[in-house]
Amino acid sequence: MCGIGGYEGRADHLATEAIISAIAPRGPDARGTLDRGSCQLINTRLAIVDLSPTGAQPMTSSDGRVAVTYNGEIYNIKELRELLARHGSQPRGRSDTELVLLGFMALDTTIFAHLRGMFAVAIHDRRSDRLILARDHLGIKPLYYSTHGRFCFASSATGVARAGIVDTSLSHGPMRDFVTYRYVPSRETFWRGIRSLAPGHFLVREAGRSREQVFWSPPSQAVGGATDLDEAAEDFGALFSEIVRENLHADVPMAVLLSGGVDSGAVLASAVRAGARPTTFTYAMAGHDEVTSARASAARFGCEHVVITDPGTDYETALHAAVASMDVPVGDSIIVPTHRLLAAVGRRFKVVLTGEGADEMLGGYAHIRPLIHLGRLARTPFGARLGAHIARRLPASWLQKRIAYDMAIGPEERARIVGLIASADDAGKAVRMATSIFDEKMVPVRVEDSLQRDAQYTERVHDLAFGELIGHGYAHWLPNQILRKMDQLSMSYGVEARVPFVDPRLVEFVSRISPTTMLAGPGDKALLRRAVAADFPQWRAGSKAPFFQPMTTRHLARVSSVARSWLSPRMIRRFGVLEPERTAAAVDRLSRGSFLGEKQVTALVCLHMWLDSHS
Repeated sequence: MCGIGGYEGRADHLATEAIISAIAPRGPDARGTLDRGSCQLINTRLAIVDLSPTGAQPMTSSDGRVAVTYNGEIYNIKELRELLARHGSQPRGRSDTELVLLGFMALDTTIFAHLRGMFAVAIHDRRSDRLILARDHLGIKPLYYSTHGRFCFASSATGVARAGIVDTSLSHGPMRDFVTYRYVPSRETFWRGIRSLAPGHFLVREAGRSREQVFWSPPSQAVGGATDLDEAAEDFGALFSEIVRENLHADVPMAVLLSGGVDSGAVLASAVRAGARPTTFTYAMAGHDEVTSARASAARFGCEHVVITDPGTDYETALHAAVASMDVPVGDSIIVPTHRLLAAVGRRFKVVLTGEGADEMLGGYAHIRPLIHLGRLARTPFGARLGAHIARRLPASWLQKRIAYDMAIGPEERARIVGLIASADDAGKAVRMATSIFDEKMVPVRVEDSLQRDAQYTERVHDLAFGELIGHGYAHWLPNQILRKMDQLSMSYGVEARVPFVDPRLVEFVSRISPTTMLAGPGDKALLRRAVAADFPQWRAGSKAPFFQPMTTRHLARVSSVARSWLSPRMIRRFGVLEPERTAAAVDRLSRGSFLGEKQVTALVCLHMWLDSHS
């Protein structure tokens, strides 16, 4: 695991050092640069597999033709070695970097489809003078680049921005998206000239021009797929156990982020069955106790268990530190406990396994079933209009029981529920309503193309069906929120976060299961719960226990205090991005204890904190 970077043209000492400085936390063990004449390659190494000098980077082929700088872990090493042997190639060391290098020499860009794991890689082929960038199937590892100025790339958007050779003017469009959804759901960043390479894509830079190609994309959900839940769960469990076993490949010890839920519990159980005994880390939050369940799971498998506690009065400092560590931030208070957890892991470990990705793949989020029901409602005459009419008159207590979040139903929340139901016959709008925290006309960041941006977010959602909702998550939420958040927060402490659920084989397997089977039972993730029933019978049925920040009186008071500091008229004038009246309206909602108000204010504060740290 490493940080990578580079740029076209002759070596520029200042640009090189700026990129190294930005990606240094990703690779604290070593650094290397390579002048290829027409381009420069940079690497900062986090040594996890093959700690010897044979794993040093950038790495060059014996004939000097090909050079690579690589970030990630490849798990199908045996398969790749056999593939290389058939092409007459024999690796000298144990590094997976060398496998990528030799694989490219044997198969050119078709090698990317053969790689299984997480990776971001840059390859220079001197014979054709091509610079090639590639990113793993589902976007676990980041790779940013800019064509505005000298072509430049890095594991960190900040690395590209600091190089001093690209356009770094700020763009309000992605900021509007960030405030709307609490993350940037596209490939854009807050810097106008910097964007990310799409998951499952590679980019070829040749003769001053760039072209992108797809080497893998998530398959569509089978409408008439397998329907036997027990058989599917058994096969799913066997495949997942094999994937976790592969994820244990390392020359250093590792840890597990353990919540009180089924996802991380399944990771731990599979790791222990594969022979590991990882240390587990859990975060303790007032009002949301996962410690008891997590401690019991760790004790059952004989693992050391570490509990990390709330920052207390240092919340503002903790939130600012988490935001400052992110190139493209996530505007959710959950980044504070995640950041603190990973800081604790980083003091002892270089590798941590997490349960990210299970909800995206298995439909575990609370909005999935309601949206599917809305889709059915929309197919009945006047269904959406009648449903909205009824929702306006239902008691708040009745609505509260049917919302799978820690939220009070106030005027804003009721209006959002009614608006969502009324939008049932417009699938794209309904998804935007379900996943956003601001109504389209109330977002405090003004941009001219706002309606076009909203349409782009859901352009592929034509029906409120399981497959399309899962596909939307793969395209936006998974790479740009879940994986981006985990990568940035973990790598700020030199920790490699491995995510066994985010594996193309699991995605392909699940796509062959009938949506009806995937949604079997009253709870969520029936496939996973049935698969782990032998280890965790208490989770055979149930619903998602999300890792979230409860809306306690203490937390609301802390957010209000942070808002006074970071959303004051002086701060709004200083940064010049937010509209004062709409910002004040969000703060007023928070003061009334609004669930949406807390989300809105936290996102606005995070935006200002990011601008304070990066602009």
